[in-house]
Amino acid sequence: ELLARMIPPGCIGISESGIANAPQGIRLRNLGYRGVLIGESFMRADDPGKAVAEFVGSVGGIRVKICGVTRLEDAVAAVECGASAVGFIFVPGSPRRVEPKAVREIVRNIPPGVETVGVFVNAKREEILHTCAEAGVTTAQIHGEEPPSTLAGLPIPAYKAFRVDEGFDPAELLNYPGPRYLLDAPKGGRPFDWKI
Repeated sequence: ELLARMIPPGCIGISESGIANAPQGIRLRNLGYRGVLIGESFMRADDPGKAVAEFVGSVGGIRVKICGVTRLEDAVAAVECGASAVGFIFVPGSPRRVEPKAVREIVRNIPPGVETVGVFVNAKREEILHTCAEAGVTTAQIHGEEPPSTLAGLPIPAYKAFRVDEGFDPAELLNYPGPRYLLDAPKGGRPFDWKI
C-alpha cells in the first residue's frame, strides 16, 4: 500500500511472485499496480491453462507476465490464455535457464504485441544487450545487485526488480531510471506484506 503511493506518475507498478488467486490480483489492481507475475501456484493447478485464463478474465485491466518459460508450447499456451508478457530466464545455474538460441525460436512464434522479457541477475550491460539481441527479446528485467548505471541509457526497454523483504528500502526505487518497477516477493514465492 505504501509502495503503491510512492510510484511516480507515468511509471508502471508491477507486483511479482506469490500471487495465487484473482482476489489478490484485483486488490493489487485497485492499489494502482498495472502488472503481476503469476506462475508456480497456477502451474500446480489441475488445468494450468484454465486457471490462468480464469485469473486473467477475473482481474481485467492488469498486465500478466508468465515467467520461466522454457518451451514453445508453454509460451503459446500462456499467450492463448491472455498473458501480455512472457519471460525467459538467462541466469546461470537456474533450473529454468534457457539458451538464447532456443528463445529466438520461441519468440518467432509469439504474436506481435506480446512483450518478451529476458531476466538477468548480476549481469553486465554488454551481456544483457548481447543476449537480448541473440534471443530476440524486446525487454530486459534486471533482478540482481546491479547498480543504476546498468539500466541508464540502455537502447532497449529495461526495468529493475526489487525483492520486498525485511531489507527492502522503498527509496531505492528512485535510484533506477525507467518507466516501470517490479516488486518481487521474498524467496520462496510467498506474498510480501502489502501494507508496505
